Formats: sequence, C-alpha cells, structure tokens
Amino acid sequence: MSISHKALKTEITSDLNISTNIYQVLFERTATAMLISDENNRIFLVNRELENLTGYTQAELEEKIGLQDFLDKEDLERINYYYKQRRKGDDIPNSYEVKIIDKLGIERTALLQINLISGGKRSIISLVDITERKKLEERMIYLGYHDDLTGLYNRYYYEEMIIKLDRKDKFPLSIIIADSNCLKMVNDTFGHEEGDRVIQIIADILQDNTREGDVVARWGGDEFGILLPNTSFKSANKIVERIRLSCREWNKGLITPSIALGVATKTDSNQCLKKIINIAENRMYNDKLKNKRSIDNSLILSLERSLLSRNHEIRRHISRVRVLALKFGKVLKLSLEEQKRLSLLARLHDIGKLGLPERVVKLGNTLAVEELKELKRHCEIGYRAVKNFQELLPIANSILFHHERWDGRGYPQGLQGKEIPLLARIISIIDFYEMMTRDYQKGLSQQEALEELKKERGKCFDPELVDEFINSDIF
Repeated sequence: MSISHKALKTEITSDLNISTNIYQVLFERTATAMLISDENNRIFLVNRELENLTGYTQAELEEKIGLQDFLDKEDLERINYYYKQRRKGDDIPNSYEVKIIDKLGIERTALLQINLISGGKRSIISLVDITERKKLEERMIYLGYHDDLTGLYNRYYYEEMIIKLDRKDKFPLSIIIADSNCLKMVNDTFGHEEGDRVIQIIADILQDNTREGDVVARWGGDEFGILLPNTSFKSANKIVERIRLSCREWNKGLITPSIALGVATKTDSNQCLKKIINIAENRMYNDKLKNKRSIDNSLILSLERSLLSRNHEIRRHISRVRVLALKFGKVLKLSLEEQKRLSLLARLHDIGKLGLPERVVKLGNTLAVEELKELKRHCEIGYRAVKNFQELLPIANSILFHHERWDGRGYPQGLQGKEIPLLARIISIIDFYEMMTRDYQKGLSQQEALEELKKERGKCFDPELVDEFINSDIF
C-alpha cells in the first residue's frame, strides 16, 4: 500500500476532525472489531479486535486482503449496493447482520454497523460477533415448534398446521392419531430413561413411514398426531399398515414397540375438522381396546424374550424351574388354574431383573452390600411390570413376595408364614433347589441340595411344602 499506516491514520483523524488520542480510544482500544475501507472494498485500517474476529493479522488485512476475503458474497453485494445508494443521499439501513468466514473457514454471524466518513469515499465499519446469540435465538425458535425429545413438531405447531391445512386445495385431508401401547409398562420396568427411548423409537417409525409434506407431531406424553394433506382414507390406511409392519419388524432393543392407531379423513368443507380428529382419536382407542389381549400377549412375550436373551444362566434357570414347577404342582394336587399360574410364575418370577444392570444380575449373591440392595429391587420392578397386564394380575403378588422367608426375615416386606402367597412359597423352594444343583456351576448333588433345603425348613421355607418336595419323585 503506497500510503503509510501512520500517514493514513493522521489523514483519517483529520477527516474525522478528532484528535489522535480520541482516535485511539474510539478505534484501537475499543472492544468492538473495527475497520476502514473504501468503495473498492480495500481495507486501510483495522484494530486488534478485528484480528481476533477474522483470524487474520493486521498486516494481512491492511496489505493483502479485502472485505471480499472474509465476508459472505451476498453480504458484500449488499454493502456495495448500499454504499452507492448512501452516496446518493438515500436513506439506507446502516446496521444489519452479515456472515463472516474466518481464516480457518469457520462461519460466524456478526452485526455490522457502517457509516461514511464525511468528505471522503471511505467507510468506517464495526462488527460485533453475535454467533452464540443467533444460535440461542434459533434454538428458541426451534423449540417453539419442535418437541425436544423426539425432534418432531410439537402440539403448538400441529394445531397451527391444522388451521392452515383446513382448506379445499388440501382435501382429502387425513388425520392419524397414534398412542403408545407400552410406555407405562416400560417406565415401570426399565425406568423413564428407557421410556424416553421407546418414545424416540416410535417417533422414528412414524417419521420413516410418512412423506415429505406430511406433519408428524408429538402432542402429549405418548400421543402423536399426523396430518396428511391430499391423502385419501385408503392411502392413509396404507401408511398405518406400514407403521404396524415397521413395529413388528423392529428388533433392536428390549421391547418391540407397539402403537394404537386411528384414521379419519376430511373430504369437503362442510365437515368439521375437530369432529374428524375426534373420530380418528376414537378409532385409535377402539384399536387399543379391540387388540388389547393380543397387544398384551405380544408385550409379555417381548419381555420374556428379553429376559431369556439376557444371559445363558437365566435362560437355563427359568427352563429348569418351569419343569420342576409343572411336576411339583401336580404333586401338590393344585387345581388346573393354579398349575397354569404356577407355570406362568416360573417363567416370569425374575422378570424384574430386566430393570437391573447386567453386572448386578450376573454376579448375584457375590455382590457388595449396596449392589445386593439393587438386586433385591427386582421383586418390586417385576411386580410393577406385570401389574400392567390383566392376564398377569393373579401372579403379581407372588412375583413381589417370592423372596420372603417363612420366619419373616425375607424381602421386600418381611412377610412370614402363610402371609406369603402359596405360589410364592412354592416357587421359592424350587428356585433354591435349582440354584443349588446347577450342573453348569458345579452345583451340589441332588441329595446334598435336599439336605441344604431341609436345614432351611421352617426358616426360609414353608416346612410342609419342604417335606412334600423332598418326599416327591420329581427329580
């Protein structure tokens, strides 16, 4: 550059009619990035804050590059256009947002303030980095219309779109109402973190099976709404079937997602959209009610599969306990209904272990005191899980109390004697015997295990049931 930095500074301070000291305060010592440029976008003076903002040195900025090297092309064109209009005396905005690309290629957003220097062709420009503020603003705007957990639209946006899409050129307008069949059970068994994951899975399934232009929203805890403009009732039902198929084929976690769905369609302006939505909602509830038994069976099987796949020990333990339970139930001359319940209890008595960490389940009684407390929670977790299913209610208390002791020193409630449900007393004996005789853990012989069982007669276990068990020929 032909003119020296010192001479240029003197010239500019003279043009601005300010002293060198005031110039230093206003320009060099300010916390705002500043520069002086001409009508050709050449840079003449910069301060240290501009170096910090752009990543370029003062020498690079004043000798090698111009505004075009770090300003977005569209923003530069706007600056040039405004410059010409400002020179004509037009009332032009002198403050607006621009994009800056720094030396490392990182994009930032800045608030630009520009003013002509009186009597010349140069402009003084200040730039304030507002990148973080813009991110926060964009985040707030996003959250205004989106559900934070799933990334789907939220109820506010959904209700806005209902109004916008309720017009003739969008008919037929179909509505799908969806509701999770399994969230409460998942929350009760695995905790709310896993429940959140189920909601995210359902959201992904709904999103994957709808089209661009469809509106998928989460409008409640486990409730979703889908708006399908220009979609017939028949086409909407095809989307519903795709959603159901995706749920059935999903095999990436503990529980197979299950969704109740209802569809309704508005075909002309005379129909009330609110009533159409109510029809879709009622059909969803009918779907839930009509299929409750098959839904429950599917979820129970899903729970059982998850438990059996946890590790080989659990699978072998449950298998042996079930065989012994079937035989011992007959020895005790239980009714057919009680035998069925005992068999079900044998399959599901440890279902609560699904809600515990793998390490706690695997190490069992060798755990430290705190971890052993954690293991004992499986009775209550299992109880909460099965309470969600009508079919399993008869064995819920037996799951809760199958680690109670005859002498009242068991858990979780310290019941004693015949306060403990019969099936829980039976399964606790079988459970103990199976653990004592595990051939895959170098267990005791049958006779040794029965001797150990006899020692616990009247302590851990119902003495009459112990006698029946020892004297039976079920082994």
